[in-house]
Amino acid sequence: MIMITMTMMSQHKRKNITIAVALLFRCFAAVLLCSFEKVAALLLTHRQHTVSFPLQRTSKEMDKSIIRKSFKDMIQKSDYFEPCTLTTTSSNKINAVGCIVPQLGNAKITLESSLKTQNEYTITMETETKQDCILVCTQLVQELNSFSLQFYPIRNYIANYYNSLPPHPGYNADDTANYELMDSIFTHKHVKTLQEDGFVILKLNPKPLPDQDQHLKLVQLQKTAQSKSIRSDSVAFLTRKDAQESNIEYQFDLLMSITSYLNKYLKFDSSSKKALKPGTKRKPLTNPNVIQIASYGTNEFYTPHCDCTIFENGSRSNYRCYTYIYYCNDDWNLQQDGGALRVYYSSKKERYGKGYVDINPIHGTLVIFDSTMLHSVEPVVANNKQRIALTLWALEPIQDVKIQGETYDAGTTDY
Repeated sequence: MIMITMTMMSQHKRKNITIAVALLFRCFAAVLLCSFEKVAALLLTHRQHTVSFPLQRTSKEMDKSIIRKSFKDMIQKSDYFEPCTLTTTSSNKINAVGCIVPQLGNAKITLESSLKTQNEYTITMETETKQDCILVCTQLVQELNSFSLQFYPIRNYIANYYNSLPPHPGYNADDTANYELMDSIFTHKHVKTLQEDGFVILKLNPKPLPDQDQHLKLVQLQKTAQSKSIRSDSVAFLTRKDAQESNIEYQFDLLMSITSYLNKYLKFDSSSKKALKPGTKRKPLTNPNVIQIASYGTNEFYTPHCDCTIFENGSRSNYRCYTYIYYCNDDWNLQQDGGALRVYYSSKKERYGKGYVDINPIHGTLVIFDSTMLHSVEPVVANNKQRIALTLWALEPIQDVKIQGETYDAGTTDY
């Protein structure tokens, strides 16, 4: 009887094991089937975002064959785009030229010219997502900056996208703190002046910049998307690695160190504000992770503007709170070379203040001012000189539904 019972129990266990193995295989098959379905879904949704931009020729002398050749040359020289074979489906379009972006799931770009209108072209983007499309558009505008087509529709598309995003809250300023360096250049008088007047000017004794011009010339500067009637400088954004390669590591670290120092010594009115991380009520200011380098040549300028605008309804255009500018210009004479930073010191109370101060952008000058203050860069009159400025915007991220985010200007059709 005992032997029969044990035999029955053994058979029952084997049956359970068999059932368990069968269930495992079924689960495995279900997972595989689910994976195949997901892959199939991805394939079906590949390049689901399509947008077309009508473009006009900037010069009637540039015929269609030259424009097609220029586009093909751009593709051949680019590390981002690769050529592809296209089949034109539109009856009123001819001579299509195309390329793909392997890094973005073979996103496709097509340039077509119209039979009906001599000056009209269409660029079509086919990507998986709108975000991918923005990346492709941005790269395309950069690589075709000197191309003989007006890219305002694409610039406007990019600007509208970025204007719809909430502003970035920045990074913890304590991560780049250097109180020893700050104590060597700041005094309590500087902090008091900044607190009361909204701006302060510091004359530093910086480390020399051997071969500065040669290093900075390696930085790939580009015109901004703003109208040429507003500003005409060229800019780039530098990480710390970029700053090291450009021999301005000291200047980068200096700018990044200021925010934690201001958090420690400035008095902030936080009674009606709720800080967003990584900012806190006690340390509301945060840092970006890059600085801007701006270069002004002969006759270049930047009209009066604010880095952060406060609108009539009380909303702010962005999180910028303080602007730091460090100048890298040896032997700069304000009277002979122009290019003054003009700060309207009464603009904190009156937008177009009657009083202003002109600051000489000579090497070693550090200017800190409230980002809501009106300021400008006066035209550079020096020949064969570049006016170089390094800028960091300290942020004050606060919980405010009125914050509109950064404002990106698409510029005008004269690009």
